[in-house]
Amino acid sequence: MDTDALTAWKNIAQVAAFCLAGLAALAAGVVWFTGRELERRREVNEAQLHDRIAISEQAAATARRDAERLREQLAPRVLSAAQREKVITQLSGVRGHVLITYPADQEAEAFARQLHEAIAAAGWTAFLEGPMSLGPIVGISINVRSLELPPPAMSACRAALEAALGTVPVTAEPSLASDAIEIIVGSKAADQ
Repeated sequence: MDTDALTAWKNIAQVAAFCLAGLAALAAGVVWFTGRELERRREVNEAQLHDRIAISEQAAATARRDAERLREQLAPRVLSAAQREKVITQLSGVRGHVLITYPADQEAEAFARQLHEAIAAAGWTAFLEGPMSLGPIVGISINVRSLELPPPAMSACRAALEAALGTVPVTAEPSLASDAIEIIVGSKAADQ
């Protein structure tokens, strides 16, 4: 091979080396850039996923609270042992009689029976009557003939029910006898 041919091959090899070095540098740059972009996108996706998980966990917690509230709303009322004891304690030593009425509602009937048993256990004469229907009846109330001249035992009856169950409204019902106390156990209120 002559000198000119060797020089030509050398020049070709140098150009190829420069091209390959350029391609290697370009490839290294593309690897670095794409790697950095993929890492950035992975971090963004991971952050979005964490946000979605947090939102889902909040929604699940809210759904659990709502389900528990709904379970409580749909659960039948029960006169607890402590509430029963409060009724008996408040009524003991006072003599009276009471009529307990309830609508055509199984839950109201069951609760009325529990109140009847507690009042009778306190020594009162308690009558249970139902189902009665005078329109939608919700919650617990007391009826007496006159609010101005209530039966003597009415204040003890109201105090006993309120000690166990909270506020119990008293209304006048002129058709009742002057010494009559009627406890109306209506359907369960939505907030009970």
